[in-house]
Amino acid sequence: MLRKVLNGFKILFIMVLMMAIGTLALVYVSRVPNFAEWLNYRAYDAGDEAVSRIATAILDRDGEVIAMELEPEVILTGVRYSEAGGALELPINGATGWAAINTPLRREPTSNASTIKSLPPGQAFVILEGTGNWWYVELSDETGWVDRRACFINLPDVLPSMIYTNTNVSSSLKSSNGFDIPGISWQQLYHARTYNPRLGREEYIMPAKFSMALSLYEVQQFALAGGDTIILYEAFRPAEAQRAVVDGMNALIAENTFVRDAITRGSWNLGWFISTGVSNHQRGAAVDVSIGSVRYFEYRQTGDFIYRHILDYRPYIMPTNMHELSPWAAIVDSPRSISAAQILAGNVRMSSTVTPGVMNLQTAFAYSGFTPLASEWWHFNHPPSVNSARDRGFTGNFHTETVYSRPPVITN
Repeated sequence: MLRKVLNGFKILFIMVLMMAIGTLALVYVSRVPNFAEWLNYRAYDAGDEAVSRIATAILDRDGEVIAMELEPEVILTGVRYSEAGGALELPINGATGWAAINTPLRREPTSNASTIKSLPPGQAFVILEGTGNWWYVELSDETGWVDRRACFINLPDVLPSMIYTNTNVSSSLKSSNGFDIPGISWQQLYHARTYNPRLGREEYIMPAKFSMALSLYEVQQFALAGGDTIILYEAFRPAEAQRAVVDGMNALIAENTFVRDAITRGSWNLGWFISTGVSNHQRGAAVDVSIGSVRYFEYRQTGDFIYRHILDYRPYIMPTNMHELSPWAAIVDSPRSISAAQILAGNVRMSSTVTPGVMNLQTAFAYSGFTPLASEWWHFNHPPSVNSARDRGFTGNFHTETVYSRPPVITN
């Protein structure tokens, strides 16, 4: 009799345990911020101090908080560069730069100063300070001044709040009319990701003209003010990678009449989908981007400065995948030049496939003077940078695989 009772309790215990396991399967743990706004931010602004206060919350399947443990406050003592009058999120000192063409390293910040040596295209350096169009830079063996108009800067070093995800460095998403491009799709086209000591994390290397970086700062602040963030897929693209995509597209066109007919329909041609000459990406004067809604962020500190770091975001729905090289990705039904002013005035008749996400992206970039590309919803040129790079003969025949970035410090 006792054995039967014990067996009954054992069965009841197993049933209760199974029900508990089933319930626990619907419970998850989330990192959330202060008590007032559990699910909006991981960090918040308290007066003149950036306070990071993080809690661990257990939520049920309906998203309701069951229990929460609040961690102690962490006071960040750094300065917000933009609020101190800076034109970027972090100052240039300590950022990595590169010579984009043969660039004289001079003893003084003037074109009449004597030359120490010539920096070849792709030569990396650390920026120590700047004045006007000149950067004072450090190489492994010496220091000197370079004309920043002949150089690139690493975007994550000065715009850390953006999301960086270069799929051409990880696994290329490039396709055409839904077909893989031979030798390109799902391949790593070049190396440009490494540990960044300035940010304390692995990050993509994103070189660009400094003039474009200043305008990208404006775009990102516009996006952040609306609860969004720019997602940057690519800025500088090495000439070798550009030529490989052109070769891949030509191979696909030769073997696939559907693709050939699609990208030559009407007034479209291959050049609208991949530049067969010197691309503005090679000049560091164009970006491929998307946009997402920010879910959680926190403040972080590097050196003497504080910046916003986005922890989670939700990408907007777009007409196609990134880098779908076909009229499917076009923002208009036929090829034409489009200005920022036309976008802002609403004078462009958009394709029926354009989504609200595309319109948010177009508006954000138009406000800072970027011009869209009719054939690619993700592509924007920066006209001042395009003109400057073209005049100086930028071709992008180099790779940028290393950074020498450092935490920025306040200088007198």
